[in-house]
Amino acid sequence: MILARLFVPLLAMKVLLFLGLFIITETTLSQTTDGYILYNIEVTAIDSSLENQQAAGLLQGSKMELYWAVNKSRLDFKMGELYSTTMTLDHTTNLILMLYKGMNGQSAALNAFDETQIAQPTVDTDMVVTLVKETKRILGYNCKKAITVLGDVETMYWYTDEINIVAVGQEVVNPNVPGFPMYFSTVLDGVFMEYQVSSLLLDEVQPDTVFATEVPEGYSIQK
Repeated sequence: MILARLFVPLLAMKVLLFLGLFIITETTLSQTTDGYILYNIEVTAIDSSLENQQAAGLLQGSKMELYWAVNKSRLDFKMGELYSTTMTLDHTTNLILMLYKGMNGQSAALNAFDETQIAQPTVDTDMVVTLVKETKRILGYNCKKAITVLGDVETMYWYTDEINIVAVGQEVVNPNVPGFPMYFSTVLDGVFMEYQVSSLLLDEVQPDTVFATEVPEGYSIQK
């Protein structure tokens, strides 16, 4: 089914890229320890097949949000009308809370983790990267273009080297691309998906409730 094939690789790739581990955000001018990023996700069917048109319709209104503070982070996905997920990590308590809300109801998983269990992204030697001599500005940041190819999946990035996201002392972006992605797009199973930063707030202190690891009411706990 197209939706299953679409969501699994996308979620895996974006969790690898962002992972909810952000601890520090640096710019070329200053260093910050709190912030918020919103990616709007635009979805377009690239052919007229009913299956792809329906998938694109269900995914309208999708977005990805990241909140981070010292030793805490939260990553939210809203995949249109289908489902939403939240992943919150607290490195002071070593707890990770996963929330799911969709057509199958609401579920939660709360687990302890060891820092050594968190895989850090590494350069993929099978990925072909082309750096293109084109530039544009997104939200006031100077961006450069890159195209990556892995297998039959091509992804286009507009990245900036004016922002550097660091997780537990390590950069967390696609390590094959030399900068922070302000925009990226790819085609999967006949659906074109574009992620673009529409809000970027540095030094934006989030309330403690944003990083809560208690299971909310109405969620069934998965073992």
